[in-house]
Amino acid sequence: MPELAPLLEQMGPVHQRLHESAVELGKILAQRQSARQKALNYYQTETCVVLADMQRLFGELRPKIEARLAADRTTASARTKAIQLTAGVGTVAGLLMAVALGLTISRRISKPLRAGAEFAGRLAEGDLTRRLDIKRSDEVGQLADAMNRMGANLQRTTTEIKAGVLTLSGASQELSATSMQVSSNAEETASQANVVAAAAEQVSRNVATVATSAEEMTATVREIATQAAEASKVAQQAAAAAACTNTTVAKLGESSTEIGHVVKVITSIAEQTNLLALNATIEAARAGEAGKGFAVVAHEVKELARQTAQATEDISRKISGIQGDTTSAVAALKDIGEIVQRISAIQMTIASAVEEQAVTTSEISKNATEAAKGSAEIAHNIASVSEAARSSTQAASHTAGAAGELAKLAAQLTSIVAQFKLEESPAKVASLRSGSVGDGNGHSRETLAAALGHGTKPVLGIPAQP
Repeated sequence: MPELAPLLEQMGPVHQRLHESAVELGKILAQRQSARQKALNYYQTETCVVLADMQRLFGELRPKIEARLAADRTTASARTKAIQLTAGVGTVAGLLMAVALGLTISRRISKPLRAGAEFAGRLAEGDLTRRLDIKRSDEVGQLADAMNRMGANLQRTTTEIKAGVLTLSGASQELSATSMQVSSNAEETASQANVVAAAAEQVSRNVATVATSAEEMTATVREIATQAAEASKVAQQAAAAAACTNTTVAKLGESSTEIGHVVKVITSIAEQTNLLALNATIEAARAGEAGKGFAVVAHEVKELARQTAQATEDISRKISGIQGDTTSAVAALKDIGEIVQRISAIQMTIASAVEEQAVTTSEISKNATEAAKGSAEIAHNIASVSEAARSSTQAASHTAGAAGELAKLAAQLTSIVAQFKLEESPAKVASLRSGSVGDGNGHSRETLAAALGHGTKPVLGIPAQP
């Protein structure tokens, strides 16, 4: 049938393209989630186009086969009429030959072409389970063999596409569930980050308050240290004055034993005592609270000097009293000296402790300042974490949307693949399948069917011709 050769030649490359597209689609789907969209695009732009071309060629082939069948019938009828007209009344042998010729044409040409047209129509309608059961070695057999291989490849390709679509659908559902989980986790992270950020800000404010208080305490401690150092100096001066006064009073005691020798010496001592008492009063006033007791003693010494001056004339009579008073004054001055020394030691201890406290407070202030900076940095970092969590939530939402779109596309692909019939029920196959017939080359029908249709049995049977 030369007129069918161009269409069959066109089907060869289209069939090859369809097979290659199925192989490429399988490779893309093997990459799983990283290439789902690519697989879908490839199926829509390549495989669907090739399928459309194949269906178009089948649509073009069917009317030509039917037209050839009608033409063969017309030719057979015309030849029969010509034989009848030529033979006239013809002999019985001529009639039998004409009938045999018609039957031969019908069996060898019409029936295979009709089966091929029906097969092409089934393929055009999307039924990929049918196979031609034509086992001949001529051109009709070659055509049937090529159409069976084409149908088997179409069935295998569409089955692989269907499996890929199922994988794509499952992956889209898994991606959607994962994106929802990521979104939920990101929202929880953002919420916790906000709580931590608020706590960090509160800690930062508290630490800043501590730092300010520590700085104020440092200033106060430094002032106390200055005052304590000054008080220590005054106490040391008071101790020196007490020691000096003690010496003077001792000399006064010694002079009292010699008072009878020189009155002028007594007068001079009285004047010196008065001057020392004045100095002691001044030092006591400078010492403040610490010098009150010393001021009383200094006042007594001054009064004693005054009485000594007044009693110069009566000094002999009161020498015994002066000696007693001098002894008491020496003891009192000794006690005062010891007290002043103790006060001085206490002031020095206070000054040392205050200095240490000043250093400690300064260190506390420094550490509090560093802690405030660290708290501020933590608050800033937590804010960054919260922002990142919000971004993750948005990204997960976008991913969920993309997964939804992918699921829709998978559903569309499933709907497209569902238009093709990929499996035949066993009962229907048994009802349509004819007996096992060889192809004349030593191959059984089951062997050819297994090779061409991957286990699909022939359902359009044409008996083999010798």
